[in-house]
Amino acid sequence: MFSEESEDDISDYHLYRRKYYLLLERCEAIQLQNERMVSRLQHVHKLILKYRKQRSIIIKRLDQHGDNWREASYVLDLRNRHSSSDASADKPKLLKKKTEKPSRDPNAPKRPANPFFQFCQEQRTLLIDTQIKTPQNTDLSKQEITKELAKKWNALSSDERKIYYDKYEQSKIKYRADIEEYKARSQPSSLTSTVTTTMTAAQSTPPTPTTTSSTVTTPVIKSEG
Repeated sequence: MFSEESEDDISDYHLYRRKYYLLLERCEAIQLQNERMVSRLQHVHKLILKYRKQRSIIIKRLDQHGDNWREASYVLDLRNRHSSSDASADKPKLLKKKTEKPSRDPNAPKRPANPFFQFCQEQRTLLIDTQIKTPQNTDLSKQEITKELAKKWNALSSDERKIYYDKYEQSKIKYRADIEEYKARSQPSSLTSTVTTTMTAAQSTPPTPTTTSSTVTTPVIKSEG
């Protein structure tokens, strides 16, 4: 049997191990992105050198033929640009359909707040009360309050932060249990609603009459004579 301290150490170890792997995965993704950017920059640098070389060759050829290209006036043909802009303006703009998000059930259990948010909820009123006592900080904005709370959070020790992390883990366990209970409660109600709608539809539709086909035989009368 493990003691409570050893169990806490094991849970802390798994928590920090998970954070380590998440950070490692993020670092690998950033490194891969940086390598792609470096490869792209090298490719662009090669293209620039290639275009400079081609430009110098063209300049030498023009100078050999005695072309006065340095004093030539450049005329831009804006007709094509105007026509393309008009054509793009005439095109109707496609309206994006907004996907409607399903409305959240107000009776559904709420997700637990993260440790920093729990700390902010506890310390916000205390911070406002202490700041109101001093006349210089009576008009603190929400951003300034959040900055002050972030400074206090960063100044906490690991043991002090562990209190809020433990609360967060307990809140997650309670949230999972509440979600399971909420799903179990919502499933029978949905089944009964479907059954009642089916029964109502069956009662509203009249029964179809059964048609019986009857064949009448007419006697054949033979004429005498």
